[in-house]
Amino acid sequence: MKFSLSFIVFLNLVVSSFAISAELLDGEPSFCDPEKFSSLEVKSQKEGLVRERSFRVGSLNLIGMAVGHSDTEAIKKLALEHSEFREEEKYCTFYLNKGEQDKEEAFNHHYLMAPYLRIRHGKIMSQYSKVLRPVFEENPVTMVSCAKEHGYIALGCNGQKHRGPTAFAMLLAYVGCNPNNAVNIVNSIWGKNWVRFATRWKLANMAHQWGQENPKNRELLLSIMEDNR
Repeated sequence: MKFSLSFIVFLNLVVSSFAISAELLDGEPSFCDPEKFSSLEVKSQKEGLVRERSFRVGSLNLIGMAVGHSDTEAIKKLALEHSEFREEEKYCTFYLNKGEQDKEEAFNHHYLMAPYLRIRHGKIMSQYSKVLRPVFEENPVTMVSCAKEHGYIALGCNGQKHRGPTAFAMLLAYVGCNPNNAVNIVNSIWGKNWVRFATRWKLANMAHQWGQENPKNRELLLSIMEDNR
């Protein structure tokens, strides 16, 4: 099927306007607004941490970074600035790639496939659901349990360009951000890096549905992220 140039331009304009919309829906947490979320950033210049961005969302310290490319001891030091962890909690840091053995051993290791355009959406959705939903709410150590017990979650892949930012958007959607805002937030922080907006959006939307299906976890996490004490 062939499309005229004018129709293709029109589609691009539609997609672009969709991607930059930042309106909050009724009942959506205020931190889901991309500008508001940006204002919650805690500036730091930690040596040994690559592409690290830290945010204080209510009483939750939420950090995204290139776990695989960062120094292991620097990652541990950052975590210990915020809390003390049991050995099995592995610093409430989630490594979402593979290939860095020290990170696989030191932190919570869960491999995600790269959400590239060439991979079919169905395959991505299935793999992320199988891996990430337990990380949010079912495993012995989850992001929700880390938020509850330590007010701390750190996550990322090797370079914090593809998997890590996508999982970050999914966490925001899980707690109640609409997928559009969740994706806009991570794209503004770490960039698109050739990951299609629609791919991240579909994954964030899936996580949003998980939160709807588990209101107890959503409400718990939301209470922490809206606690400004």
